[in-house]
Amino acid sequence: GVFQAMTAKWAVQQVEGKSEPYLRLYSLESPLCYGVNAAMREVAFRGERERYEPMKDFAYSLHRAMMSQPKYEGTVFRAMDFRVSESLYSVGAVVTMPHPTSASEDPGVVKDFLGKGDGDEELMTGPQFKF
Repeated sequence: GVFQAMTAKWAVQQVEGKSEPYLRLYSLESPLCYGVNAAMREVAFRGERERYEPMKDFAYSLHRAMMSQPKYEGTVFRAMDFRVSESLYSVGAVVTMPHPTSASEDPGVVKDFLGKGDGDEELMTGPQFKF
């Protein structure tokens, strides 16, 4: 295929006329999802609103779209590629993140996310969680 640069125009074209445009824009794995998440963390953890202000309307619309989705009940798995305190994710703990996050019903996705080392040795460099 032909490479097409990811621009704002391209992103809008991907969601035009489709349901849930905010969820679709966020899940394109574009710089938008990373920027919105970083801005939300800065507000939640540091009280810094500078990066959040230009994104707050999108963040609000994304939140409303997510809350309109059917609730999921079941076991999901999550991994992060950095260390966190084990006490934060102890059994029975309620963890609230300041931004959307992903999880999978398939525990293999956790291993794929964290990567593999030489041969069959797996690099489990981050915590893995079962919710």
